Amino acid sequence: MIKKGQRTRKDPKKQTIQFIFYHEQVLKRAVREAREESLSTAGHTDGSGSQAFVSDPTAVQGIKLATELKSVTLRNGIVIDNPGKWIKVIDATYDGLDDVSRKAVKMRYEGSHWRRICNKLNMGRTMYYKILEKADNHAIEIAIDLGLIHVV
Repeated sequence: MIKKGQRTRKDPKKQTIQFIFYHEQVLKRAVREAREESLSTAGHTDGSGSQAFVSDPTAVQGIKLATELKSVTLRNGIVIDNPGKWIKVIDATYDGLDDVSRKAVKMRYEGSHWRRICNKLNMGRTMYYKILEKADNHAIEIAIDLGLIHVV
């Protein structure tokens, strides 16, 4: 039984979503750097067995850009698997929100305090936390659909 004032454990799915949103810019930078690095390495796709040999540098570049990154390592050493899908989660979550909600969520994950956000957007604390809850739940649903989070 939970007593008044007692903290409850955070949902691990929600913690994952919040971590990704807090590190959105770092994640996007890591993906961009990984793409640039893969494009800067000269080479070609090698043919083996039934696969084709491609020596066209433009085609190689296109293949590299179209291929999903398996993982990226953030500057603090944390490895994020399927970074492209996580960026899709972030973008789809923001796209699913109205303008005021989008601003509130962006400000939250950019580090603004809830009072500053509420004052700037002219909303109460309850409304602010309802917006965050809705955004987190929407992001969790998208992550589940993309296979990033598994429900047991």
